[in-house]
Amino acid sequence: LDEPLSLLPTLPVPTPPPGATLESLRRRLGRGVPLPKLDAALARRRAGDVAAELEEIVRELYAVVSQNRRGIVLLERSAHDWPELEAVVFHGMRRSALKRLEGYLDLRMRAKLLREVPDRAACARLVNETVAWFAMHRHGDPDSADVAEASAEATVVDVLVHGLARR
Repeated sequence: LDEPLSLLPTLPVPTPPPGATLESLRRRLGRGVPLPKLDAALARRRAGDVAAELEEIVRELYAVVSQNRRGIVLLERSAHDWPELEAVVFHGMRRSALKRLEGYLDLRMRAKLLREVPDRAACARLVNETVAWFAMHRHGDPDSADVAEASAEATVVDVLVHGLARR
């Protein structure tokens, strides 16, 4: 334990009023996933070094998913049984991040700074899911236990950036 037992809450923990948990999650998750590097890139019409810019964005996304992986897994699993939570998690939090990522890809592809792909929304999903698997789901996969965190992140960044950046 990281803290002495005397600092733990008194049991039983009181049940919050109906709707309080969902409202708390709406307030917290309704602001969207904080991705300041992605938002800054979206605000810029031009990029000097698009590979460096994309690397920052992928590393930022990786860090957010990695640092919050237990909470994300808990929310996603709970959302399958709680439709109101599903709307907050999938329709609010996740789709907001995907739309911003798609907007970034669209902006840089139209400027011919990133190579074209058949479907930009699918590409945003590919980036997100690649990051999610390595930063979050890999930890529950017994066949991936030997992949070190730094190696996983470096590989994800390398493959995604070099797969999208123009040569």
